[in-house]
Amino acid sequence: MKGVLLLCGLFVASAAYAAAPSDALIYSCMSASSVSPLVHVKPIPTNESIDEDDYKPGYKATFFQYKGKDIGYARSAASNALIYDGILYQTSAATRLLGGNVKPVEVNPNLAMWLLANEGKDQFLCVSDTLDGLGRSGSYQNVRYAYLLSLSSPRRLYFALDDIRHYKKH
Repeated sequence: MKGVLLLCGLFVASAAYAAAPSDALIYSCMSASSVSPLVHVKPIPTNESIDEDDYKPGYKATFFQYKGKDIGYARSAASNALIYDGILYQTSAATRLLGGNVKPVEVNPNLAMWLLANEGKDQFLCVSDTLDGLGRSGSYQNVRYAYLLSLSSPRRLYFALDDIRHYKKH
């Protein structure tokens, strides 16, 4: 009986946490287009950005309004964060994906791609771009980063950096 209760408890606990994004979702985010028929991406319009010097105490922000939600990037002297629905998600606390130990990078909100990415019932806010220091032409444009914020409860922020040519279809 104890074993059955323990098994049920583990099942409920695992269901409470959003699944980490799959490789197909990560590379779709980095590519700003689907690399798998199971992943759907939708661009978020970023034509009109709003700059606010005091978005939250100590934070300057550049953000977009999308379906009544603030979505963007905030900077402070101490840390940077993604914004979703007015809540700050610290980039330094992002879980590293693809086995990378690379520090999360800064986002240029006006140059990055902003997307909603779905795989099954899981939905993520996706922010992707090339690395500013490497330029925007030649083969270096294939080295991209991605932030993926799970929009399921509880929300979790992930970070990945890789050459998008490394994606292998399964």
